[in-house]
Amino acid sequence: MKFEHPFLHPVDPGSSTVPICYDRLKDWIDRLLGWFTSPEIPNPKAALLCGLPGSGKGNTAKAIARALQRPLYRLDPACDAFALAEILTLLGSVDPCVLWTDNPGEDHVGLMRWLLDREQPVFVVCTTVRPHRLPVGFSSRRIFCDIWHLDLPSMQQRIAIWSDLLSTRIEGHHLHDSVRLGQVSSLFTPGEIHEAYDGAFRQAGQTPDEGALIDSILKLRPIAHELDEDLARLRAWTSSRAAVAASVAHSPSGAPERRA
Repeated sequence: MKFEHPFLHPVDPGSSTVPICYDRLKDWIDRLLGWFTSPEIPNPKAALLCGLPGSGKGNTAKAIARALQRPLYRLDPACDAFALAEILTLLGSVDPCVLWTDNPGEDHVGLMRWLLDREQPVFVVCTTVRPHRLPVGFSSRRIFCDIWHLDLPSMQQRIAIWSDLLSTRIEGHHLHDSVRLGQVSSLFTPGEIHEAYDGAFRQAGQTPDEGALIDSILKLRPIAHELDEDLARLRAWTSSRAAVAASVAHSPSGAPERRA
């Protein structure tokens, strides 16, 4: 069945991957298919991904669909309760798929009820920046098999992201100081690190040297500065409710790192 609903959009997972720093989340995705194919294990219903813009929530949703070998559909943020009811009826008659909804609100309470009762082969991925504002019940373990926090990369993780990025894109990458780049990009999300690299490439018109990369980093203001209150609430909310996506997480205090 092909969807033609105005509030439901097919998404091509393409080559999107989970940011390299979120190793625990990647391991979990690798185990998902086994859970669905095992007759002894009840099929998971949904997962909740929490993190700032640029943390990789969207790429993770795509990676989940690719791991499960299912088509991915994204629910339009403007979808109201009436349109959602139509979509849920449609989903009851389709082949197994993954449904991705971003920042669910009160109009999506019907989705929560549907998840509690449904037997349809649909895995739902909810993504949010503000889990503390989700409708009551949306963080229930009866709905979500797992809740993940994609926190800002630590210093060591930023170094790993830069090393991986440079090694795949720059010949002679060992001439670049990944440690220095990790220091300068304090408070950057994985997406912002990639944005800094792309910006340096556009500005230089060629493969950027280390100076061009640092200049590009310093021109970017991390979204963590704009959403500092949301980041604090996000960390407070997830501290007792979510699994950390990375092996090495920030300290419980969530104290910000100083930019070089």
